[in-house]
Amino acid sequence: MIYILIALAVLLCFMIYNAMKMKPEDISQYERKTDYDFDKEKAVERFRQMLRKKTVWPRDSEPDYEEFRSFLPLLKKDYTEVFKVLEVNVINDYGILLKWKGTGNRKPVVLMAHYDVVAVDEKGWDHPPFGAEIADGSIYARGTVDTKCIIAGLLEAVDYQLAQGYKPERDIYFSFTNNEETGGTTTPKIVEWFKENKIEPWFVLDEGGAIINDAPLGVKDEFAMIGVSEKGCLNVTLTANGIGGHSSTPSNKTDSTFILVNAINNLSKHPFARKLHPVTEKLLGIYGSHSSFLYRFIFGNMWLFRPIVIKVLESDKETAAMVATTAALTQLKGAPAINIIPPTAQAGYSVRIAPGDTVKGCIDHFVSVINDSRVEVTSDEGVEASPVSSIDNSAYKLITDAVYRSYNDVYCCPYIQNGATDSRNFHRIFPNVYRFAMFRMSGAERQAIHGNNERIRLSSYYEGITAYINLFALLNESQE
Repeated sequence: MIYILIALAVLLCFMIYNAMKMKPEDISQYERKTDYDFDKEKAVERFRQMLRKKTVWPRDSEPDYEEFRSFLPLLKKDYTEVFKVLEVNVINDYGILLKWKGTGNRKPVVLMAHYDVVAVDEKGWDHPPFGAEIADGSIYARGTVDTKCIIAGLLEAVDYQLAQGYKPERDIYFSFTNNEETGGTTTPKIVEWFKENKIEPWFVLDEGGAIINDAPLGVKDEFAMIGVSEKGCLNVTLTANGIGGHSSTPSNKTDSTFILVNAINNLSKHPFARKLHPVTEKLLGIYGSHSSFLYRFIFGNMWLFRPIVIKVLESDKETAAMVATTAALTQLKGAPAINIIPPTAQAGYSVRIAPGDTVKGCIDHFVSVINDSRVEVTSDEGVEASPVSSIDNSAYKLITDAVYRSYNDVYCCPYIQNGATDSRNFHRIFPNVYRFAMFRMSGAERQAIHGNNERIRLSSYYEGITAYINLFALLNESQE
């Protein structure tokens, strides 16, 4: 018995040691550089001009092409000095690929954003969605966050650096696309352009994470969330075939609607397997190091607590997506009238595929869980989850250095992005692809993306410009 107690005591000491050594990263060695005297009033006005362009690219109808045709001329007019230097290549009619030619032979980088936006319901807005009005210290407009802020921030940073006599020592490409929201063909064609010209970027940086102040686990610190991968996408349709007829004589178990409901019920009872990806485990470890001793004790000893952690995460919809492929029931189709039993009934699922799972594996899961020959499972081609970019290389370090140089008391952490971005097209070919917009965004501001009252604080916009100025400076300092 005494040996068991000694062993337990040793084990407890080991676990406490693991918890005690979990400490936040030391960022005190980074010197902040934020005293850039750019024209804030001019930067805001140029941003507002972009936001007033109604660059909505609909999924099921034709866009207003004139709004897209006029976007590049607007940039050229507002950023005259920038476009005296940058080379312009228009791809797929509206895709804007700019090149800032470098003076040396270092590896090029690609900085991405999109200027198309989703449609709006003006009734839900407190300010006109394309008015770019300023209220309470914020600019309100569709596209402020998703993602014209990146385009404006980058061009303002280029404009500032040019005025300082800065010359990049590597080629810097800017990819501004027109149909990201609909998964369009512009970015794939830009990627093909890179392949045809045998250009391999050192790294690609697109939209994705931001600097947040509402991390879970009671963490009070702010984090720059840098996406290193993104989930894949798959649309699955279930078609239940049964006996149709009049609602006055239902057959229940042979009705298509009954068959479909049973299939849906089986899927809800058997979700995709829960597991912690190493990136998510790293994220939780960083959060834990900023939290209470209890969390440090748990996340410092994942070899023991992993099943419990997964259970806790899957209990909340915001964190459940971190530990599994998800399948959201988004569409239902039955009879055209309420008194008809249809011969077929359909359900549509939007599936987000976690790294480690596959399109085929997801389809197989649907078939095996439903286990009913009367239910046909069909899908689109789907998009596999993106590869996982390294966080132990010079590219990731440069991005984090830009954050530490630009923001005080902000820590960096990697994560797997749930939503899809244009960068997945680059990630199929190039290894170093990251997803991060260098702006502070509150939870409310992130919730407004694709919703009502999308907005960005003026202070956040200024900080983002500063961060991109620092990014350009670091690109010259790096020896990669």
